[in-house]
Amino acid sequence: MNEFDSDTLILQYVQQHPESVRTELNQYENVITFTLSDLVLFPDGQELFPPMRLHVRRLPTQYVARNYGLLSYFYKRITNKDLGHFGEIWMTTAHLTDRHALLVELSFE
Repeated sequence: MNEFDSDTLILQYVQQHPESVRTELNQYENVITFTLSDLVLFPDGQELFPPMRLHVRRLPTQYVARNYGLLSYFYKRITNKDLGHFGEIWMTTAHLTDRHALLVELSFE
């Protein structure tokens, strides 16, 4: 499984299990941040959720096109607008060991 397939699984989990996910307060209008229990396991989880370090990647244009509906769901949560066209979308993940949580963040640039 490649990294971007894992990203899709992570985002689908967040979308489909809102009762298990906490939306974190964020001061930026173009960013949405979630935390979930670190007991949830994902393929390649140790790579994607490094302990107390950020794992940041730009989602490729092809990925955004293929997963437009999923990404638009998250964008609507922060703007109440359709995704439209963005130059870049970044995904950040980390394992917050001190909080026993996994961090998932999307930034729409």
